[in-house]
Amino acid sequence: MLWRLLIGAGVLAGCTPVPAPESGRAAVYTVGGPYEAGGAWHYPAERFGGQQTGLAVRHPGTRLAADRERWDDTRSVASHPTLQLPSVVRVTNLDTGTSIVVRVIDRGPPEPGRLIGLSAQAADWLGVGQGAVPVRVMVDGLRSQALADTLAPPTPGLMAAPRAAVLREDLSGRPLVQTASAPAAPDLALPAGPQPGPPEAGRIYLRASTFGQRRYAEMQAQTLQSLRPAITADGRGRAETFTVRAGPYARVADADAALDQARRAGVTDAQIVVE
Repeated sequence: MLWRLLIGAGVLAGCTPVPAPESGRAAVYTVGGPYEAGGAWHYPAERFGGQQTGLAVRHPGTRLAADRERWDDTRSVASHPTLQLPSVVRVTNLDTGTSIVVRVIDRGPPEPGRLIGLSAQAADWLGVGQGAVPVRVMVDGLRSQALADTLAPPTPGLMAAPRAAVLREDLSGRPLVQTASAPAAPDLALPAGPQPGPPEAGRIYLRASTFGQRRYAEMQAQTLQSLRPAITADGRGRAETFTVRAGPYARVADADAALDQARRAGVTDAQIVVE
């Protein structure tokens, strides 16, 4: 908690101020509660690290986004079903290796089985046309944390962290000495334009649920037997988990059909991933 407060204090002190939204409207920090969309429930939560794989699509429209900024297709902005808003992520096109950094400001995309929706500018930079493209979405932890610390309402009863150096008084009468200082705030200026990288070939799968006991995974696999699912194990001992997945699929349409079938069978947390 202290490091989070220190980052926020550095930003507020003017080390690296958070730029105002390009739309001219002030953003409002929000996480939000569970909601249903596209036949599935989504559970928003703060995430200041980690990555996901899935499918990216265009998310057109000029409207008021969930964080109260104006969605503008000429900006590099995006929608995500569960990340805190606003946040910053790096999106990589796994077919080409091209990546971009975008500001996530809205919920979506509306299509089932899609991980992230991109504005026209972001989609053009990443090479996303009218279809879906396999991508990796990685949270920029420092920039996202700084946005949260700056925009989120203050927690009642919490004192602000020091903005400058912390000084210790020497009782012997000698001069005060510096013992610590607040860390510098991260650079919040987002890279503009696409950045090249090596392609990362991956295959499309349907990932169903993850269980702590194999017998529950086997029960779900039996429910989805027409998809010919497999069970993969991760970890060891008490930390071992078992995930039900099906595929790979050569076409996005085939993965969509499998996702629809899984959700009709009651597996509402099923999702499309790229591995």
